[in-house]
Amino acid sequence: MKILISGASGFLGNYCIKTLSAHEIIAQYFTKPPANMKSETVQCDLKNEQAARRLIQSVRPELIINCAACARPDICEKNPELSKIMNAKLPEILAEEALRAGSRLIHISTDNVFSGQNAPYNEESKPAPVNIYGRDKLAGEKNVLAYSAHLVIRMPLLFGCLDPAGTNFFLAIISNLKSKAALDCFTDEYRTPLSGMEAARAIKILLNASPGLYHCPGPERISRYDFALLTGKAVNMNTDNIKPVKQSEKKAVSPRPPDLSMHSLKISKAGFSPLPLYDQITRESSCPEG
Repeated sequence: MKILISGASGFLGNYCIKTLSAHEIIAQYFTKPPANMKSETVQCDLKNEQAARRLIQSVRPELIINCAACARPDICEKNPELSKIMNAKLPEILAEEALRAGSRLIHISTDNVFSGQNAPYNEESKPAPVNIYGRDKLAGEKNVLAYSAHLVIRMPLLFGCLDPAGTNFFLAIISNLKSKAALDCFTDEYRTPLSGMEAARAIKILLNASPGLYHCPGPERISRYDFALLTGKAVNMNTDNIKPVKQSEKKAVSPRPPDLSMHSLKISKAGFSPLPLYDQITRESSCPEG
């Protein structure tokens, strides 16, 4: 299958390239192409609507996997126009052009479409985003699901070693465990984290799934603090430098939902069952970067 991965040089995009290597992959990037990946690459500024449309028209993929986003809530609060373009408008453009090209779109969304007050959330739960990132991602979902052939996958907190930016929470934990530098972790923010490798495996399973909305949670509801302790256990390192803090003790630009844990019978019925969280952490802690 000819698959265009938009945002391929980012975190999830890297895992998708590796996991879907049996297919013909065209990897879209903006500034830097994916490193050490076996795929055809194409440079495109997806913030430019006409450039994004021309990309689909020229590649004519059978499937588009949209991993491109402005995915940092604080950045979205500071740059609302960028968030709107990448998180709301771009999915609509890709959905339209996919339809014209006779292809399908798998659009990656987020657990941040929820308020964090009524977890756990399934596909029938009512979204109530509390920040610009969540509101724009929800708008993007609606724009995609307006077309009956496409899929939206809501991902939880993702972690792993294949992170070109080196900014995900997991890498910060590993780095601080090695350096012994103190790391503050929230005891009152809950997620259902999933490794990048497992997220890409779920996408692979859903390549030919029925259209619609899917949640893709990890196997366990856990706080960021307990996740850090579990990571320390998995890599057999002392965790005395991991410090428990509450959200109220830290200033943030963007509001933080307290509990974004998700569950899904729908994705289980489609054939995806994630590995135990400890096993995911162990695997990611030993994989080579890049």
